[in-house]
Amino acid sequence: MPDGTRRYRGLCDGDLVTVLGRKSTNGGVLPEHFFGGDHLQFVESQRQAASGLLFMAGLCMMAFAPLLLIGGLLFVLFRK
Repeated sequence: MPDGTRRYRGLCDGDLVTVLGRKSTNGGVLPEHFFGGDHLQFVESQRQAASGLLFMAGLCMMAFAPLLLIGGLLFVLFRK
């Protein structure tokens, strides 16, 4: 398979699965999300996702900073 392609693997009998959801009235779980792995792997996955999100937010802020500076200067110069 070429690099960059998506590869999918289903769950097999005996695999660890973390289920996120709400507790039902009969004691079960109403699932909202499934994660293939234990709780520590899920926490690490969420930490990595948040780290990537913060990186992207930083890039967006760096891109918009000059625009805000120029807009502020133009506002001060032409507000009358």
